Amino acid sequence: MNNIKFIRQPGFIFDLFFLFTLNFNKEYCLTNFINYSKSSEDTGYYNSVLNDFPPISDDLLLFFYLTEDKKNFMTKFFFEPYKEQFASESYNISVVQEVLSDHERVLENLISFYFKDIDDNTLLECKTSISAINKLIKESNYNGDIKSALYSFFIEPSPIIRRLSYELMEKEFALTQRYDNYSKRISDLKENFDFELLCDGLKNGQQQKGDLTCFENIYISFCMLNKNCIKSLYCENVAIAILGFDYIEQIDYLLIQNKLPELDVFGNAVSETNRIHVLDLILERGEITIKDLEQEFGFTGTNAYYHLSLMIKAGMLKTRNRGRTVLYSINKNYFQVLCGILGKYYKS
Repeated sequence: MNNIKFIRQPGFIFDLFFLFTLNFNKEYCLTNFINYSKSSEDTGYYNSVLNDFPPISDDLLLFFYLTEDKKNFMTKFFFEPYKEQFASESYNISVVQEVLSDHERVLENLISFYFKDIDDNTLLECKTSISAINKLIKESNYNGDIKSALYSFFIEPSPIIRRLSYELMEKEFALTQRYDNYSKRISDLKENFDFELLCDGLKNGQQQKGDLTCFENIYISFCMLNKNCIKSLYCENVAIAILGFDYIEQIDYLLIQNKLPELDVFGNAVSETNRIHVLDLILERGEITIKDLEQEFGFTGTNAYYHLSLMIKAGMLKTRNRGRTVLYSINKNYFQVLCGILGKYYKS
């Protein structure tokens, strides 16, 4: 028998961090966090989210920039390490602010986050020598925006950390108002919660996989910004699921994506000549970006995104993140399975 309890945290803080993450990684989020069965609706929604909150300072880029492992500094150091506190509901914005008040610790963690391979002696030197950290930044493979942000931060870190603390409080206040306005929706989510569907989605979907059924105590926390979120965390005795308010539709979409290719969907995806040209270009180059399509075919960004969305929805393309750029490539497994499906027509 599973004991299910609904808690406000950690979904609220996850939403707060997501707001900043979306701001600094918009292209990546609009590629990887949307439900492609309703891509236009989700794209419009996430664009509107940013307009609903006060502007975010560019100085905070380093804290929320998604690196190649798809993690950002705040999630790694201010969210994931506290999962043991989620069930006791002792984790909240006050905990985050308290840890942020230790500027030396934040400085050390930020160095280790962006320069993972340095030894302890180099880390210690970088904490006290601006020339040492400047050398690391100069020799790194980060893009110009990140290098510039790193230089600025290490010249005078405390004002930027205080700016982060202030803006987290500012956005936390606005987010609290949004949650209050969504109290009816949250109540409906609790009342209509489908545990079996969630378990099925975690077992068979394409995102995080896991099994909630083996835990006696399960805590559910809803997000009111990150609408398609499906994230599971496991502690020794409990499991925590963080779910966006559209988690049911997202699970349905992921389960469909995990099924065999459907010929009618494939046919729709390749029924437009431009999309055949896109496939040929990817085959030639291995990977492409939206800018490649704009330059090669004269597409607008919106038009390029539309074609790629249909092809991703069909399952024929994959994406990956390189810095702030999204790269699109052919899903070879999809076409291999598709050939097997089509084989019945020429083998009969």
